Amino acid sequence: MNRIIYLSIIIFLSVAPVVAQQRISVNMEQQPVIRLFEMIEQQTGARIHCTPGEADTLKVTVKAVNREPLYILREALQGTPYQVAEYQNVFFILKNREIITSLPEQYYITETYMEEIDEMAMKSLLAEEEQKVTEQKLYEIGNAKAPKKGMITLSGNITNIKTGEPLVGITLFIADPLIGTTTDGFGYYSIQLPAGRHELHFRGLEVKETQRQVMLYSEGTLNVELEEKIFALSEVVVLGAKQNNIKSTSIGVEYLKMKDIKNIPTAFGEADILRVVMALPGVKAVGEISSGFNVRGGATDQNLILYNGNTIYNPTHLFGMFSAFNPDVVSDMELYKSSIPVKYGGRISSVLDINSREGNKKNFQGSGSLGLLTSRLNIEAPIFQKKGSFVLGGRTTYSDWLLKKIPEKFEFSNGTAGFYDLSGSLVYEINEQNKLFMSSYFSNDHFSFNRENGEEYRYRNLNASAKWRQVINPQLINLVTAGYDHYDNQFGRSQNEWEAFTLTYKINQVFLKSDVSWFPDNDHTVSMGLSAIFYNFSPGDYLQSGHSWVMDDRIQHEKALETALYFGDDWKITPEFSVSGGLRYSMFNVLGPRDYYKYEKGRLPSLTSITDSISATGIFKTYHFPEMRISARYAFSDDVGFLKV
Repeated sequence: MNRIIYLSIIIFLSVAPVVAQQRISVNMEQQPVIRLFEMIEQQTGARIHCTPGEADTLKVTVKAVNREPLYILREALQGTPYQVAEYQNVFFILKNREIITSLPEQYYITETYMEEIDEMAMKSLLAEEEQKVTEQKLYEIGNAKAPKKGMITLSGNITNIKTGEPLVGITLFIADPLIGTTTDGFGYYSIQLPAGRHELHFRGLEVKETQRQVMLYSEGTLNVELEEKIFALSEVVVLGAKQNNIKSTSIGVEYLKMKDIKNIPTAFGEADILRVVMALPGVKAVGEISSGFNVRGGATDQNLILYNGNTIYNPTHLFGMFSAFNPDVVSDMELYKSSIPVKYGGRISSVLDINSREGNKKNFQGSGSLGLLTSRLNIEAPIFQKKGSFVLGGRTTYSDWLLKKIPEKFEFSNGTAGFYDLSGSLVYEINEQNKLFMSSYFSNDHFSFNRENGEEYRYRNLNASAKWRQVINPQLINLVTAGYDHYDNQFGRSQNEWEAFTLTYKINQVFLKSDVSWFPDNDHTVSMGLSAIFYNFSPGDYLQSGHSWVMDDRIQHEKALETALYFGDDWKITPEFSVSGGLRYSMFNVLGPRDYYKYEKGRLPSLTSITDSISATGIFKTYHFPEMRISARYAFSDDVGFLKV
């Protein structure tokens, strides 16, 4: 610690109030000094800071009854090169050095001078010192009385120190031997390290780099809170994505956080996820004013769009001008253009997986905005004594004024259009091993090109899901998800009361799936699971409206059950060569009750070629087939690699 830091500490100590110490009793004989430190911290709430590695092997003998911690520490360390300094119930123990906690009598600092000290600079200095103290503290993991040998599993969660939200993609490693891993989508990590003492490093693109001193005796957990990094406005060099393209076995995967998406120029002041997606390589927009997209030649309906695990069938608002996702609620998104993970199925072109935020676990906060066409409001706060949190966001539009600007000679000049959506999520941490996630989404769109003819169009999305994440052991995690998805569109005409009608189409589905992640060692990441989706389609209902003479006509509902079982493994064979492979077996069962026709052979199906009508119940048609997924990577160097699928 340099002289400036010492002087800053002295100035701070000289003006802060004195805190009385508690008295305790101690009876130890030839015990590790770390045990004495832990006893004092637990019984008095004091904090003891000692340079890591210096006093780990020191054993002390001390007997004291109803004495202050400062006396006990000095008595225990008497005859050793360690010096003890105390201030405000904080003890500093340094080898062959001493911290002065008071100024000389002749030293005088005026009140005016103290007022001139930059308050922000002082807070920054204290925060840096706090971080250094945390980095030097030794964290003992496991049972020291029954230590294990060999490789030991260390796990935990990495969160944002301000909001408590999980941090995804944080790298943690030890240098000797070089062993590392990254956090998953829930901020969880699991790593196997040799028994003993290590310096564990934590790094991320948007967080301050830090480290923790750990002593591994047996399996245990270490939860870490990281601080966001503040960037100066200077040249920006992006290196992370380039390296990931070389080191990962996945091809054509794009990962973006919402804070990055908001930095991209937007139209009408609205950050649009789908517009950003359409700017990525291999993705092309369907039209000029549309949020539909094609990926590498695939059709729009071959893209699987998920929001918190729920299927979104129509991801647009207002003729495709806006996406259906509120930017204030979204956390991040992943787009798989190829090398689609084995846990996904049902589409062959791409998968767009969008996740919502968990909400601020520390404080209540909210935000709102007013735009030319839309307004939105977002609130979030901790709940259940900060064991959980929620985030709730809503949007609405007032776009009719734009249609009214169209000249009267055009058909749309008397039109109307609007939408609103609501989305929310709730997280509750039952305990360290069990966590519950709940989310919901609802959107409603309506528009009419000409209100005089009584025609109106509507479509809605409704989704709800619940996730239970269970850490069975540090190497085995199970995520169970259950949910409901609904989509419908409706066209109605009411100009003539006697001919008024509505035409509707509906999709309903209920799903249940279990995804298991297994980390047997640092070279394997195994994923396995099963899923089931029950579909109930209403292809079309032509119904009377009001007192019209229209006869109701309903096309029979169609039901189906889609199930799948999968297994995959990401295997790092050598530091240069990695393989990712998997097998997914999918089955699609067509369910009754349903009537279907048989037709004459050699003729196209029509009313005149029907030979028989059959009523079927249960499972009357089954389709099944295995799906293979494999990709490999060989890295010739840190900058050159070879990928093959």
